[in-house]
Amino acid sequence: MIKKFAKKITKEPKKGHDIVVAPVNLPVKIESKKESLSFSGLVGWTTLTIGAIIVIGAITYKTTTLYQMAQPKPIPCISCAKVIFHAPEPAPVIEPEPIPENVVALVGDERITIEQVQEFVNDIPQLKEVPFEQVYPKMLDLVINNKLVEMGATEMGIPEHPEIKKMIRVAKDQIITQAYLTQLLDKSITEKDLQDLYAEQVKAFQPKDEIRARHILLGTEEQARNTLIQLQAGADFAALANQKSLDKNAPDGELGYFTKEMMIPEFAEAVFKMQKGELSAPVQTAFGWHIVQVLDRRQTEPPSFESQKDQLRQTAMERKLPQILLKERLRRDVKILRPKADGTPSE
Repeated sequence: MIKKFAKKITKEPKKGHDIVVAPVNLPVKIESKKESLSFSGLVGWTTLTIGAIIVIGAITYKTTTLYQMAQPKPIPCISCAKVIFHAPEPAPVIEPEPIPENVVALVGDERITIEQVQEFVNDIPQLKEVPFEQVYPKMLDLVINNKLVEMGATEMGIPEHPEIKKMIRVAKDQIITQAYLTQLLDKSITEKDLQDLYAEQVKAFQPKDEIRARHILLGTEEQARNTLIQLQAGADFAALANQKSLDKNAPDGELGYFTKEMMIPEFAEAVFKMQKGELSAPVQTAFGWHIVQVLDRRQTEPPSFESQKDQLRQTAMERKLPQILLKERLRRDVKILRPKADGTPSE
């Protein structure tokens, strides 16, 4: 068809506006314009399609990513994660601390021990000869009361009060001073010092009359006379005393040894006129009526060295204290610069 068209143009040149169209030799490939698509054409369209798909996918992915990034993110919770991903660990079982056997009382969180009660008792001289078991309940109450007061005073801030601090400081100084002097004096006092001091006391001792007696205390004079008649008739004195006497602190009526100064005047005057073994007539005192029997008479003797040793040591300390203080002054080189209260310097 193209060839025919070319021949037609050659045979009949067309005129138009004085333009002559020369015959053109077209390439042969133009003839295949109406043929099916070639492989190279197919490749071109596939490439375009795939490229378009990739571009659209990239746009979609980017849009999704930007949307997700724009969403608010929860604050990470470490503890929550533990709860979600790990089973909670069981709480450790804390065993209560056992209370020691020597703890006898609790005041809040404060513990009171048997040793504290014993120490408290030991600080009371009057209780040294009393069995600990006998005074323990009362002493425990006193220790608890002291602890309660101490805790209350601390809560109120009393130990921090200026006046209290001053008193504590003064007491502390006195205790330290006394302890130091005691050590110095103990070192300076010998056994010979005590023996010499005891010899002085024995030499100065003046013996006195001493009587051992027993009595029956009655409420009326008539009761006393009837009891005296029974005794004179041979009744047992101890039995009647335990049966009738109002003085329950004297088993069998026994009074032990005593001097005249140790008894009330009415009783002493009557008894010290009696002889050993003699029964008295009824003696009236503020306590009632007494029937007295003298069991023994003797002269008092000086107390033993051992029984007086503590008192002797105290006396020796009092005597040696001025010497000890003088020695300390000389050792420390004491100089008094103003001996008068008005501040006048020494000459």
